[in-house]
Amino acid sequence: MKKQTIVISAITIMSLTSCYSDIDMEKYRGEQQVVLNCIANSDTTIMADVSSTWFFTEGYPSEDIEGLDIDISINGTIKGKMTYDGEKYQSSIRPKAGERIAISTTIDGKTISAEDVMPEKTTISNIDITHKHTNGMEEVFTYEIHFNNDASACKYYFAKIGAVDYISQVGTLDYSADPAFRLTSERINKTFASLKLEGQNGMPFSNEAMQDGDCCIRITEKGDYTYYNMGDNAQLRKVTLFSISEAYYKYLISVLSNDSESSWQGGLTDIGLSEPVRIFSNINGGCGIFGCLHLDKKIVKLPNIRE
Repeated sequence: MKKQTIVISAITIMSLTSCYSDIDMEKYRGEQQVVLNCIANSDTTIMADVSSTWFFTEGYPSEDIEGLDIDISINGTIKGKMTYDGEKYQSSIRPKAGERIAISTTIDGKTISAEDVMPEKTTISNIDITHKHTNGMEEVFTYEIHFNNDASACKYYFAKIGAVDYISQVGTLDYSADPAFRLTSERINKTFASLKLEGQNGMPFSNEAMQDGDCCIRITEKGDYTYYNMGDNAQLRKVTLFSISEAYYKYLISVLSNDSESSWQGGLTDIGLSEPVRIFSNINGGCGIFGCLHLDKKIVKLPNIRE
C-alpha cells in the first residue's frame, strides 16, 4: 500500500507542475494572396478558378472572386475573354500543341497572370495485361502501357487507371516496379526512392530514363477476388495517359511531396519533424497553377480469373 501511495503522489506532483502557454496564431497569418488555378486541355473547355488564400482559423475556404475580366492569349495575341458561369471561368478556345497560352486579369489594381505551353499529344499504342493468383483470394494484374517516346526533349506524363463506372472497384495500384516511377519516387521522397509508390488517383513521371521510340510503363493492380465479380463492368478498366507541361509536372510532384500517404516527407511533416515542401506555382502576382495537358485513353478488359 505504501508503494502505491508513493506512485500516486509522484503523479500528483507532476500534474501540479505541468505548464501551459498561449500561442497567438494571428501573428502567423500571412498576407492574403489571389489564388488562380487553371487547366488548359486541347480537347475540352479551358476552366479557371479564382479565389484568395485563407487562414486555417477561419474554418472555411474563401469564396470565388466573381466579375473579373480575364484575357486569354495564344502566342502573344489576345483571342478573347473567359466568361464566368456561376462556378468557374471558362473559354471555348482550343489551343494546339506547341502554342503558348497566357491568361491575365487585374484585381484591386494588381495584375495576375500566368502562361504555359501546350505539350505534344502522346498516343497509347498498346496495352498488355498479365494476371496471376497469390495465396488466398488476391488477384494481381500487371499493365504494360506502350507509347512512342521522343527522347530528344524532356517530356512529362501522368498515368491513371480507373473503373469505367461508379460501382466497380479497382485494386491497389503500385507503381514502384517501373524505373520511370522510381524516379518519380526519388523526386517525391528525395533519397528514399525505394519506398513503395502507391496511389489510386494516378502518378506523374518523366521520360528521363526512357529510350527513344517505343517505351512502356508497368503498373501493378492487386485486389480481392470479389472486386472482379461485382457487376458487368467489374473487369473493365479505363487507362489514361496524359501528356502534361513541365509546370504541371512540378506542381504535382510538390503536392505529392506533402501527402503523408505518398511520401516519407509528408509523413514527417504530419508529425512535426519536417518542414512542408513549398507547393510549386507559376502564377505571377499570386499563387496557384496554370497547367496544360493532352490525353489519350483506352478501355481494356482484364484477363479472365478463376470462377
